[in-house]
Amino acid sequence: MLDHVDHCCATSRAKGASVNAAAIHPLEPLTPDEIRKAAAIVRRDPPYGADTRFETIQLLEPSRAQLRALLTGGPVLRRARVNVFSAAAVSVTKMIVSLDDEKIISSETLPGKRPMIQLEQFLGIESIVRADPEFIAACAKRGITEMEKVCVDPWSAGNFSMPGEEGRHLCHVFVWLRLRENENFYAHPIED
Repeated sequence: MLDHVDHCCATSRAKGASVNAAAIHPLEPLTPDEIRKAAAIVRRDPPYGADTRFETIQLLEPSRAQLRALLTGGPVLRRARVNVFSAAAVSVTKMIVSLDDEKIISSETLPGKRPMIQLEQFLGIESIVRADPEFIAACAKRGITEMEKVCVDPWSAGNFSMPGEEGRHLCHVFVWLRLRENENFYAHPIED
């Protein structure tokens, strides 16, 4: 069916149907311009005001029915799945954004839910773990003294309503050793 969709996408574009000029195929990932456009649409009325942060902006793949419509020259609709969260409260909002109509077409707020760990958090967590005296001592017991070769991989741990978890984004930390530059450090876990 995808070959037919490819042919019909070209036919649909030739007929002047509404399509993002950069989109080659309806299942093509969002372009950088489309990602910026989705973010701009959400920023017009951000759910958490100035505390709104973006977790995910990705293509919302068309349904099978929408793909079948392409076979008859229907338009290629570009939509984005956008998840945002609050920097000040524990909450995530899931949205569907129409890039063609330039509007949010659905929104669901999930109070108490946490976003994925962000890149800035990865880097901060790695710095904290590498600088911890107890961690440095544990590495030394294993013959590891060059902390710049230690790679820290935080994974979200969730929350279990235990005292002290309120309002916190917890993670498990796994550590690995890179023996040389550009090596696959997952080959060398640092374990008990």
